[in-house]
Amino acid sequence: MASNWKEYQEEVAEFFRSLGCNTQIEKKVDGARGTHSVDVWVTFNVLGIDANWLIECKYWKNAVPKEKVLALSQIAQDVGADRAFLLSESGFQAGAVRMATSTNITLTNLEELRTHAKPDMLDRAMNALAKKAHNLQNQLHDILILDNNSPGPWPGADREEVIEILAEVFEVKTIVLPKALSGEFPVLIDLGREKALGAEQLVTEISNKLEKIEKRLNEIDAEVASTRSEAQKTTVSLLEEVSKLLVFGEKALFGPFTSENDFEEFRLAALEAMKRVGAISKQARSIVAGHISSDLHALTRSLIDGVYLDLSQPKVDRQQWNESARAAIEALDRLSKSIA
Repeated sequence: MASNWKEYQEEVAEFFRSLGCNTQIEKKVDGARGTHSVDVWVTFNVLGIDANWLIECKYWKNAVPKEKVLALSQIAQDVGADRAFLLSESGFQAGAVRMATSTNITLTNLEELRTHAKPDMLDRAMNALAKKAHNLQNQLHDILILDNNSPGPWPGADREEVIEILAEVFEVKTIVLPKALSGEFPVLIDLGREKALGAEQLVTEISNKLEKIEKRLNEIDAEVASTRSEAQKTTVSLLEEVSKLLVFGEKALFGPFTSENDFEEFRLAALEAMKRVGAISKQARSIVAGHISSDLHALTRSLIDGVYLDLSQPKVDRQQWNESARAAIEALDRLSKSIA
C-alpha cells in the first residue's frame, strides 16, 4: 500500500503496465489550448484502434471536490483523451459524483480500478471486434452482390469459399460477440472443434480468426481486381473489333467498289472481323460479371439479330442495315460506359 502520492502514482502506473499498456508518469501532453502535465498517461491499441487514457491521482485525506472533476474534464477534452480517471482513496464529494456522470471521467480508487479496468478493456476489445466483423461482412456482400444486384462473385473469386467465410463472420457478429458483450460466459465457438471460452481467450481467438479472414479477403479482392483489369482490356479490344466490323460490313454491302476485287475483299475483311469478335466475345464472357456481362450479352444479341443476319444475305436494304448498325452502336455505347 502506498505511503505517499509518488508511490500511489507509481502503483497506478504499474497496474496499467500489467495490462500490457504503454504507461508514462507525469507526461507532458500537448492540447489545443496548451501543454498539460498528466499524472499517468496510458496508451494502448485494441485491434488497430488507438486509445489514450488520462489518469489523475489524488492521494488526499479529504474527499475530492467537483472542481477537480471539472478541471480534469477540460484537460481530457483539450488533449483528446478517450477516457479519464480520477483516483482517490478518500472518496469524492457528492457534487463531484454528480458532475462526473455527464463526462467521460470515472471516479474510483485503486482497488476498484483493479477490479473494473481489465473487464472494461476486454469490453472495448469485443466492441472493436464487432466493428471489424461488421466491416468484413460488408466487404463480403460487395464480393457476393454485383453492381447490377445479380449474384456474384466476379470471376477470380470462388463463390463457395466466399459463402463459407461469410458464415464464419456471421456467427462471430450475430451470435458469439452479442453473447460475450452481454456477459454470457463461457461462449461456445467452433474453431475446428467446439470450444467454451472465457473473455480473454475469446478476444484472442476471435481476433486471430478475423485477421485471417481479413487477409484472405484482401487476397480475393486482389484476384478479382486482376480479373476486372483483364476484362476491361478484353472488352476494349472487343469494342474496337466491332467498330471495324461495322465499317467492313457496310463497305461489303454497299461499296463503293472501285474494282471487281473490292467486293470480295470487303466481304473477306468483314468475315475476319466477325471471327475476331466471336473469339474475343467468348474470352470476355468468361471473365466479366455484373453490368458489363449484361451489356456484353446485349451487344452480342444485337449483332446476331441484326448485323450478322444482314451480312449473311445476298442483298440488304440500306434502311435495314442502318437500323442494325444503329442498334449495334447503341449496345456498343452502353458497354463502353460500363467499363469506363
